[in-house]
Amino acid sequence: MQIEKKNESYAKQANKNRKEVALEPDDDPGHLRANVFQEGGNDKNPKTIQIQGPKTRSMTKQSVDTLQQMVADITSKAQGEKDKGPSGEG
Repeated sequence: MQIEKKNESYAKQANKNRKEVALEPDDDPGHLRANVFQEGGNDKNPKTIQIQGPKTRSMTKQSVDTLQQMVADITSKAQGEKDKGPSGEG
């Protein structure tokens, strides 16, 4: 009985600031994607890595470098789309 109360307490604390999302059958699945502008495919980024074990300085540097490269890619892609204009011509 005490274990159940502790588990409920831990769950309550872990879910403290989470927002409950109720999905309806007619919800737009596009809003469930990480990148709503991408058509088809998987939203999982191939550059992401799963960290196993303690995070070392070199792993932190690698994570920062990867993040900076991803931001640069997104920025350049957005700039390229902006340069094309609404008609799709550049």
